[in-house]
Amino acid sequence: MRRRLLHVAFDTVSQMGVLALALGTRSRAGLAGAAYHLANHAVFKPLLFLCAGAIVHTMGVERLSEMGGLARRKPALATAFVVGTAAIVGVPPFNGYFSLSLVHQGVEEAHTGGLVVVLLAVEVLTVAALARAAWLAFFRPRDEPYEHERALAPGMVAALVGLGVLSVGFGLAAGPLVSEVAAPAAAGLLDRAAYATAVLSPPGGQLTVPALHPHFWSVGGLVLTAVAMVLGAVLARAVVRGQQPRPITTLRALHNGSVNDYAAYVVGGLLVVISLLGLG
Repeated sequence: MRRRLLHVAFDTVSQMGVLALALGTRSRAGLAGAAYHLANHAVFKPLLFLCAGAIVHTMGVERLSEMGGLARRKPALATAFVVGTAAIVGVPPFNGYFSLSLVHQGVEEAHTGGLVVVLLAVEVLTVAALARAAWLAFFRPRDEPYEHERALAPGMVAALVGLGVLSVGFGLAAGPLVSEVAAPAAAGLLDRAAYATAVLSPPGGQLTVPALHPHFWSVGGLVLTAVAMVLGAVLARAVVRGQQPRPITTLRALHNGSVNDYAAYVVGGLLVVISLLGLG
């Protein structure tokens, strides 16, 4: 079955899972990581969407099966897609690495070892999906010309550069962003009464924000990132070569990407949450 490049939208689902997992830790680092990752998502995901739209606009194709060789024909576009992919999967020094590191730290603080496995699985699948798309669209050899090829518009180039710079800049500015944005967000979520008082009190009311010390370069976090990269690359290679590893066949049996599947899982999840709240 031929897949559209716009399947990069499916990665939004995995990233929302990361946010939900981070919020579920109820730890300062996890909540700060959720706030930071949400801000980062507003940078690297539009970059990937813009790359997809630019391919459709400049090459006249929208299916991965029709693509190939774009790294040679559109090197700026290929670079932008690689940057967006590296950011969303958490390759340092891009922004996604730092927010995911905070999420990892939050999982450790919550002492929920099972969530580490879930987080690793999400990252592996994200790496595999985008690595596959990058290979098929940009790096797979193709000698045939594109019938409707045109140059990138200046506005597209400016947007690609701007979002790419932000993907790096949000990573290099991780320290200030955590202390000035993510840590206050976590403090407000953990102490709702103090947050409400700070917001509703007369001028001068402030929310106390305890210092947060991120472990960006911890050995455990780096190892987990490296493992996700390797496993994701291996999985992507297997799928590109036509193999169907058991995790892929299992996932496709559970969810084939249709809107009906999304709706069914949303309704099912809501029913489970309502049931748990009713029991509580």
